[in-house]
Order: sequence, then structure tokens, then C-alpha cells
Amino acid sequence: NLSDNNLSVFPEEVLKLKNIRELQYSKNSLKCLPEEIAALSELQVLNLKENCIREIPESFSKLTKLLILDLSNNEFREFPISVCDTVSLHYVDFSDCHISHLPNELGKLRNVESLILDRNTFDKLPSSIYGMANLSEIRFADNGVTALPNEFVRLSKISFIDCTNNPMDDPNPAVIRGGMSSIREYFQRKLFSVQDGRPAFHMDVNAIRAAVGSL
Repeated sequence: NLSDNNLSVFPEEVLKLKNIRELQYSKNSLKCLPEEIAALSELQVLNLKENCIREIPESFSKLTKLLILDLSNNEFREFPISVCDTVSLHYVDFSDCHISHLPNELGKLRNVESLILDRNTFDKLPSSIYGMANLSEIRFADNGVTALPNEFVRLSKISFIDCTNNPMDDPNPAVIRGGMSSIREYFQRKLFSVQDGRPAFHMDVNAIRAAVGSL
């Protein structure tokens, strides 16, 4: 456990621990990870919260046994693509990271069960999120999201959604509090609603039909 030591660089000694499975490195002053972190091939749990990290190296995706990643309270602006390529992950926390944009590559994280994105600055979830087929918990409180993507209804394992303090209106918070069954009903009504011969809500009919039809 190397937490709370005011460390600004990743110790070379740690990189030699080829069989290490858990690394606690929170509450330090680390600004970046070395490319050599890929050498920790047995790593399953990595806690880097409350550092000053802005970037993740491409080699990060070589951590093929990594299950739990906590990068909350760091200095990112965008969600790192190299994390999206780390498909072994089950738990990902990027809360309080100043993230203003979520990439389409997020959908690659097909094994993630819990995705924590609270208190950032992004205003939408990518339509590719349906690729996160095992997602059961998603938290994105205190952001600027106004709508769920149509493809959200394809996430069949979702059991918990926290989107408090977002300007949500499509669907509204009451619908979301009703859970996935309520959200699916909302999108089904949205598909079949017609006003003056045109679909209501200016919706993308083909996208909603594809999403609802896949259930």
C-alpha cells in the first residue's frame, strides 16, 4: 500500500513486482503512468484515486487481468481510450475527473458491471453504450446530461441508475426512477407517438425501432 505518501512518480521497484495483484496508490501527486505498467500482468485491482493524472498510456490495455480500476479525483478532460481497450474490467470509477466528453469506444467495455462517472462535465452518453452488455450499475450524477440515448434500452442487466442533478428531460427523472422497465415503456411510447403525422419529440425513429426491437 503506497497511498498517502505524496509520491509524484511511479516507483521503479513496483514495476518489478510481476506477480502483484493489487496496488493501492491513492492520495499521491502522480501525474502520469509509465508505459512499463504493462509489466504488471497479474494486476487485478488498481486504486489511483486522488492523484493528478491526466493521461493513461496505450500500454495500459495490456493489463488483461485487471478487474477493478479507481481513477476518481484526477485531472482528466476526456475518458482515456486506452482504458476502453482494457476489456477485462468489471468496475470503473472516473468520478470527479473533469471529463467533458465520453468516447464511442466506451462501448468496448463489455465486461464492466459498475460504471461510476459522477461529478464531471459531459452532456451526453454515447450511443455505443449498448455494447456494455454486462452493465448493471451506472452512476453519472452531477453532469449536464439531458437525454438517454435510444440504445440505452438494450442494456438488459441494468438494475441501478443514478443520474441525479442532471437536466434530464428525455426521459424525465420520474421515468428513470422507475427503472429499466419504465424506461423501455417510455421509448416504446415515444416510438409510436404521432403528432400531426410526424413522430413526436423529433426522435430518430429508426434508432428507437432498432433499440426497442432488439429487446
